[in-house]
Amino acid sequence: MKAMLLYLQLGRESYSMAWQSLIQNKLRTFLSMLGIAMGIFCIVAVNAVVGSMKNSVNESFESFGKGVIYVQKWPFIFSDNYPWWKYVNRPEPTPREVSQLKEKLAGSPIVDEVAFMSQTWGKSVKYEGQVAERVTGMAVSHEYKEVNPLKIADGRYFSYFESKQGAQVLILGNTLATTLFSDEDPIGKEVVFMGRKMTVIGVLEKKGKGIMGPSEDEWVIFPLQFLSKLMSPTQFNRPSVLVKGMDGIDETELEYAILGAMRSIRRLKPEQDANFSLNKITMITGAINAVFSVLQLAGFVIGLFAILVGGFGIANIMFVSVKERTNLIGIQKALGAKRAFILFQFLTEAIVLSVFGGLIGIGFVFLGTLLAQFAFGFDVTLSLSNFMYGNLLSAGIGIIAGLIPAYNASRLDPVEAIRSKG
Repeated sequence: MKAMLLYLQLGRESYSMAWQSLIQNKLRTFLSMLGIAMGIFCIVAVNAVVGSMKNSVNESFESFGKGVIYVQKWPFIFSDNYPWWKYVNRPEPTPREVSQLKEKLAGSPIVDEVAFMSQTWGKSVKYEGQVAERVTGMAVSHEYKEVNPLKIADGRYFSYFESKQGAQVLILGNTLATTLFSDEDPIGKEVVFMGRKMTVIGVLEKKGKGIMGPSEDEWVIFPLQFLSKLMSPTQFNRPSVLVKGMDGIDETELEYAILGAMRSIRRLKPEQDANFSLNKITMITGAINAVFSVLQLAGFVIGLFAILVGGFGIANIMFVSVKERTNLIGIQKALGAKRAFILFQFLTEAIVLSVFGGLIGIGFVFLGTLLAQFAFGFDVTLSLSNFMYGNLLSAGIGIIAGLIPAYNASRLDPVEAIRSKG
């Protein structure tokens, strides 16, 4: 207990003396902290932005359902050599294959639900004098709500009868509803979409702005059978069969089951290649996260160079500080100060100098997050882990930069140090 109290007193006295030294040399202190501040700013800012972008991407793709495998014409491939000629003549998935796939997988303990989805782009939605242009439309089968449980803030989902009959009803994204109706209740109102009068029966919960194109806030969701009245399945845009596995089921097992069923439906011989692709959202998020990792590494390397410059600056300042206070060090040692006290005194000064520089850098990151939110509408969060990471990194640089000067100060001979003129 006495030893602990002694070290606490030693730490307090070391901090007090270090602080006095920094206050007395304001310009030198500021210049030393500047390099550390720039380095910590680069590293923490990149971590905060990349982390927020990852969260935004993951949340954006959650709107397409978790644990869902997409049966599509084109595969998700992210490379320079995209062999498009192998896929261009493949047939598109059709709504008929949904019922066939259900029959093949009926009673399977690994399949939860099968649905169909097709997209429309560039359409407009009109309500009286208000018009929303370039809207993303999602034509979905009734089972879609089981594959991707939509969060409806007001109203309801399509009834089974509305889905089967292709009723002229739709669900609006939150932003879209606000744009068209402002403070007016949209439920039960008629809008014009794809040249037809459609009744609004639901409004989705607000999702927030995404970085991967339009989010659910700007979607129009309507029954697939309504789209079938306007065009044939061969004219559908990016049609997809969605298969959701049971909770806890291995995706590989689910893929094999779908692969076998689809080959049977399309009557492919064993030696024939599959004329469809099985895609997962994790394939996209994995590729995007790999890009984010590269950006994070680049930010760390750039910040590291700035921190190293700041570290050398702190080391140089500490050597100068030791030289200026050599006489004082000799007096302290002559009065009984231990080597540990001298060592902690200068090491604390280096750590305080570095940590304060780090706090300045983190402060600028925080101001940057506020600017991003208010000026650009992008949600960037400075997390507690980023804050702690920046402080620990700056403290580590302070220890490294101040260790040798502090050690040299602690090893000074008291007699020779007192004789020194500083």
